[in-house]
Amino acid sequence: MQKLFRAFIGPVAITFFIISVIACATSSRTHKTALKPGFYGITQYWNNGVGDIDGEMGYRLYVDGPRAKCITCTGCSAGSWSANASIVSGSFPPGLSFSSSGDDIVGIPTDRGTWVVVLKMTDVSCNGSYYQGFEQELRFHIKGTLKVH
Repeated sequence: MQKLFRAFIGPVAITFFIISVIACATSSRTHKTALKPGFYGITQYWNNGVGDIDGEMGYRLYVDGPRAKCITCTGCSAGSWSANASIVSGSFPPGLSFSSSGDDIVGIPTDRGTWVVVLKMTDVSCNGSYYQGFEQELRFHIKGTLKVH
């Protein structure tokens, strides 16, 4: 039995082991392919798609706007994209508004409470093509005892 193992089973087992190591090493490599022109990877609205946003009166609040990648030509780096953001219903807490770029929400909340607002992204454009927008409900929870004047 030992002669059979040494002569046949041992080398076969070692061969399978080597093949599995090589297969694992090559399968873990990632192959990057240049993206075709188009619009890729848009995130949901603010706060990475999470609808609840916590803040405190008297302290700066910054809520990140949507992100995406606009590819203008094959092999090119990302270009710019545009869209219009608007409030469909509700309102931001007092002291908050869209940033000058129009997609982030910034400011210093002045009142305590909860505000529910539905935001809509429309006219999403990349490289002369238009894409469907989306809506998302955000719930602002502002706490604190500081009275802001």
